[in-house]
Amino acid sequence: MLWWDGKGRSSWAWGLYPVDQARTRLITRVRTRYKWLSPWILFDMLVEFTDIIMMRKMLLGTKERAERTQ
Repeated sequence: MLWWDGKGRSSWAWGLYPVDQARTRLITRVRTRYKWLSPWILFDMLVEFTDIIMMRKMLLGTKERAERTQ
């Protein structure tokens, strides 16, 4: 699945890849094109480094829900 901003600045992709008959791996990838002369560049860089925390929590929550027995 792919999300993009419609402007070509950022995209976010999710892919499901089989590991074996019983397991599947979810891979996510975010790409961002920065405007280096923008006054927002410091904010964008801060978001970049804190985004990994949010991404990890999101993927762990997805894993938990996918592995529930009910």
